[in-house]
Amino acid sequence: MKKLLASMIALTLLVASVFAGCSTAPTVEQEDNSQVSSQTEESKEESKEESKEESEESEESQEEPEESSEDSEEGGSTGKFATLEEYINSDILQEQLKPMIESMKEQGMNIEVVAEGSALVYIYEFQEDFDDEEKATLAEALEAGMESQASTFETVASSVQAIVEEEGVTVIVRYTDNEGGVICEEEFEAK
Repeated sequence: MKKLLASMIALTLLVASVFAGCSTAPTVEQEDNSQVSSQTEESKEESKEESKEESEESEESQEEPEESSEDSEEGGSTGKFATLEEYINSDILQEQLKPMIESMKEQGMNIEVVAEGSALVYIYEFQEDFDDEEKATLAEALEAGMESQASTFETVASSVQAIVEEEGVTVIVRYTDNEGGVICEEEFEAK
């Protein structure tokens, strides 16, 4: 049981580390969008110089909504996601989470990362059965582990808050049994 607990806490921290460094992802994307935008503006100016016909200007203005739809995925010019749910469902994050989720499944645990309002929720579901006594022992150990790593989860909340427009982001870590019953849960606020 101790080995299981140690590996579950380590894997929890591994998944949390994806979010702890997340404040740089939109900046990189924003820089990429800025480069695309600059290149697009240069192309527009060249087209205007070549021909000043209204039909060409009309075609250029029709291309602009495609560029702005890329921006809207990150909250427009702010470089932020509009909501926590939008960030969680983004390709950027899903690609980072996928190998970690698969790794945890191999360790006997399912993981899901969801948004519940303004809370980023890690749901860790044990695949094995535990009796009530084992659940109580497990809950005690997991709570101690979460408490010792509180600053990590607070950093995750702060990092996520920096890249979403939604206010009051918190992190909830929830461990459940294989039937969805909560073994233990704790919420962490940005610091």
